[in-house]
Amino acid sequence: MGAEDRRKWSALAVGALEHGPQRFGQLRRRLEGLGPKSSLSQALTRLEEHGLLARTV
Repeated sequence: MGAEDRRKWSALAVGALEHGPQRFGQLRRRLEGLGPKSSLSQALTRLEEHGLLARTV
């Protein structure tokens, strides 16, 4: 995945979360058709590593 794709996924994930916490499946459905599940997962991991979101299990 290229840097541009990574930035796109990160921006889309942040935008989708602006109204509050969501489950992974909810996010995936909201961003449906934009790429594979792994892209969203990687974007969320990067955002978490940068302290922009916190994921809970």
